Amino acid sequence: MEHKFCQSCGMPLTTDNKGTNADGSRNEDYCIYCYKDGRFTQDFTMEQMIEHCAQFTDEINKESGQTLTQEQAKDMMRQFFPQLKRWKNRTAMFIAILTYKKPLEEVDRFLQAHRDYLAEHYAAGDFIASGPQTPRVGGVIMIKSDNRALVDSIIAQDPFNINGIADYRIVEFTPICRIEPFRHTKISIILMVNKRAIIIWLAITILVMLALPFAVARLASECSGMALCMMLFLIVNPVYSAILGYRCGKDIKKMWNLPLVSAVAFLAGTWIFFDIHELWFVVYATVYLAIGWIAMAISKYLNRRVQ
Repeated sequence: MEHKFCQSCGMPLTTDNKGTNADGSRNEDYCIYCYKDGRFTQDFTMEQMIEHCAQFTDEINKESGQTLTQEQAKDMMRQFFPQLKRWKNRTAMFIAILTYKKPLEEVDRFLQAHRDYLAEHYAAGDFIASGPQTPRVGGVIMIKSDNRALVDSIIAQDPFNINGIADYRIVEFTPICRIEPFRHTKISIILMVNKRAIIIWLAITILVMLALPFAVARLASECSGMALCMMLFLIVNPVYSAILGYRCGKDIKKMWNLPLVSAVAFLAGTWIFFDIHELWFVVYATVYLAIGWIAMAISKYLNRRVQ
């Protein structure tokens, strides 16, 4: 059975709580609390409606069995409400035009923090697109919001704003024509690329840290096996740990744990495929982990300077 929701406040619609049209008949889209006698009962913006509905978070929790805070409930509503009929075509768009007032060297000091801020608001559904101006005298952020006050509060969180790096000019407009998939396309592609990179590096890690020890232990002769082991432990594995760590430093939030996975895989491989359980294997694994994380930190530092 399809569940219907009030197209204004998101409340589940039942026969008893449907709103009324001007002729007294039941309205199929809105609840009685939002729509009565053919008109809306409150002249709210979407953000005002969210604030109003958030007052009933405790009741929502009792009915749904959840334990949401008011802020969590508001975040969920901000994701859900733009899909409702009343708000679908009323969402305003804002363009924030940033103009740097500090040298680029000063801008670059806060660039990573600014990008983390952008990522946070992309995840929350606030931002549609962003990027630097050409030439690099500032930047542009396209924002989807219900009201200017919310936009101002979002901009106030930007590290560029907090640290006096840029001036902001906000332009508001009402979109008449748009392509719906645009909002998600670039983000989806980035996520796909990130997942693919993680899978590829996991596969390489398994090959280097598990498959190679297996091949040495099972296929090499006793004499050559010892030499190959030393080559693995002292050359191949440290070099691979450094390469892996350097790559992880370019996407540290999603790949920071791969050096740890690599070290654990080495430890598991040596203990499974070799007959002896040497304590030195733990030392080697710890060294590989340290190499990986040091390379990751260097990579992150160099990447930040280049950007």
